[in-house]
Amino acid sequence: MASKPAPSTAFIDRAPPAPRTSRPTTDVALFTDDADHALVQSRVGLVYGFVGAASLAFYVVGVFFFALAKPDQLWKVHTSPIKVGHLAVSIGFLCAFALRRGDVRVTRRALAAIDLGGGVGLMGLAGLTSIGMVRGFPFELVILVTFVFWATLRAALVPSPPRWTALVSALAATPVAGGAYAAYLREPTWSVAILPKSILVVMVAAWSVAGVVAATTIARVVYGLRREVKSATKLGQYTLETKIGEGGMGVVYRASHALLQRPTAVKLLSRDASSETNLRRFEREVQTTSKLTHPNTVAIYDFGRTRDGVFYYAMELLDGVSLQDLVEQDGPQPAGRVIHVLAQIAGALAEAHGVGLVHRDVKPANVLLCERGGIPDFVKVVDFGLVKDVAHDDAALSSTNALVGTPLYMAPECITKPDTIDARADLYAIGGVAYWLLTGAPPFAGDNLVEVCAHHLHSVPEAPSKRLGAAVPPALEALVLACLAKSPDARPASAAELARALDACRAECVWTTEDAAARWRDRRKRPVPEAGASLGTAPTIDVARPES
Repeated sequence: MASKPAPSTAFIDRAPPAPRTSRPTTDVALFTDDADHALVQSRVGLVYGFVGAASLAFYVVGVFFFALAKPDQLWKVHTSPIKVGHLAVSIGFLCAFALRRGDVRVTRRALAAIDLGGGVGLMGLAGLTSIGMVRGFPFELVILVTFVFWATLRAALVPSPPRWTALVSALAATPVAGGAYAAYLREPTWSVAILPKSILVVMVAAWSVAGVVAATTIARVVYGLRREVKSATKLGQYTLETKIGEGGMGVVYRASHALLQRPTAVKLLSRDASSETNLRRFEREVQTTSKLTHPNTVAIYDFGRTRDGVFYYAMELLDGVSLQDLVEQDGPQPAGRVIHVLAQIAGALAEAHGVGLVHRDVKPANVLLCERGGIPDFVKVVDFGLVKDVAHDDAALSSTNALVGTPLYMAPECITKPDTIDARADLYAIGGVAYWLLTGAPPFAGDNLVEVCAHHLHSVPEAPSKRLGAAVPPALEALVLACLAKSPDARPASAAELARALDACRAECVWTTEDAAARWRDRRKRPVPEAGASLGTAPTIDVARPES
């Protein structure tokens, strides 16, 4: 037997690497992920807005009392150090205005620079103010207290790692402490007359250290609590545990129900994908999938929306392996097993097609092989996010006149006339899945999207037996090639007809429950990476085409 050819890696669907679980770096990590970016940016703006407001109040009160004491010299109000205070107000409100706006998004490094530079800059101005104030009253002590207040306020509001908070606070304390020392050296105040300078030095250092320690402690508590909340987030009656998959529109978590104690998968719509169209598409995915009752279709349990507007739905947790991972890990599959799997896929799609739904993204990564109720090799079809309702479809949701699907398994009509596709496009994709299972390679591969699409339009797929270098039952091979016909009319008329044709192929290669159980026993003996159970993670495209 000839050795099987290595599958081309061009455009082959691959699940993304497992998410990292290590702690984030803290050099510029004011947040742990993109979901926190907007929150941290808003909180940084809030802190500087509050500091700006406090500085403005200080400025107004200073002008008022200056006017009462020396009304004939009111023009001096804009000279130093009042002018320095006014500059602090401007910086504070400028930062707050720029960061609090919802349509403004700065990078992580820029946000870190604003947080660090803003704190050091404001406290530097405060240190200069303590030097420039009229002697007699220990303004330097007031500035030190102000620093402690600012440091603790920032730590409480901005959810940043403790080490970053300590760095920002320590650098901000430096000009404040330096200003206090300079004030003592410039002109003694009543505190210098009462206390030895050594005591004052210790007092300034103590205030500075106290501010840094207090801020770091608060940050440790706040940041730690946020990490704990993230590790066990609750959505209604569901508690999210670990992330098990991620796709273009959503993230899937392993979860448990508070009362039923039933393992569940919860899919959340990604914040970055929360456009009005995607929200409607996400909701339609739930509604259409929940209509389907076929045992080989993933079951939907619940649907909801969090208080902060995140859409989610709960579905059965599928602890299995996708057909993508199965072939990548175990190689081409026996013909009997392929028939057994394809028949279940056809059954699930026959129900969907019967109610006017076209999946449009059938691919190995969207078909999971599980053990359900003691039955091995039980198929589950997942990810109806691109489903098209032929009878009642909304053009905006189904991307009419758009190229939708996964290139390796896309029917020719999906490329040339995507607005006219019907259930036979799914049959073409089933043919591609069958080809993958039999040979370990997709029907066509290429170096780019254009090349792959050109093959779908013009190239005749190589016979699976020739690609594999081994015999394939003739009836099965003919059926697979019929599914991959360029013309929809040359394919099986329906998924139900395909299922009947597959049943007729079983006589050539029997696949028993004992055969399947033996395969699963063998898999359990080997370390196999966990599949992204309830979300097809292979790349899918949704590219708008210009009007002709």
